[in-house]
Amino acid sequence: MSPSPRSFLTRAAPVLVWIGGMVCTSALWWTTDTQQDRRVRRDTQADTAQIHRSLNDAFGDWTKLIGASAEKVRTDGEGSEIVKEDVGGFLRNRPGTLGIGRIGPDGTVRWLESSPRTALPATLGDSGVSADLGPALEAGAPALARAPRSSWDGKWVLVGYSPLRPGDGAGRWSSASRPTE
Repeated sequence: MSPSPRSFLTRAAPVLVWIGGMVCTSALWWTTDTQQDRRVRRDTQADTAQIHRSLNDAFGDWTKLIGASAEKVRTDGEGSEIVKEDVGGFLRNRPGTLGIGRIGPDGTVRWLESSPRTALPATLGDSGVSADLGPALEAGAPALARAPRSSWDGKWVLVGYSPLRPGDGAGRWSSASRPTE
């Protein structure tokens, strides 16, 4: 007796339905995955742009504030009460700030104010950012550099620079901050 065509289809139907379901599921998964990938890329780009704008704004604000403090040092002198109050306010309003100092022509840093229990480097070379900040120091332009963790006991530290007078590399003003605080 030969198998009837109907019995073949009856036995093949579940397998065909399973194959059809797998193909449809794979197609839907691929479409959804592609859409999610696009959405993640779009969200990442938007978040990156937002962070970039925030950092630019923060750096601009930081530059203005540290520049104002630097101007007070230039006009009133480092030891004046106005400068001490201004520098202390800068540290209080930015909890991650480790210290504010003046960079000498030989690269030594004289810290005007620092956070308690913070050992700060005596020279710009010890901070690990002399190569990154060198061009800005010479040009007298504000700059920000990430210091190597090995120079700061394994902690991430940003070292910022603002000239006492924009465009003048003679007077130098520096701040070290821990961005995670």
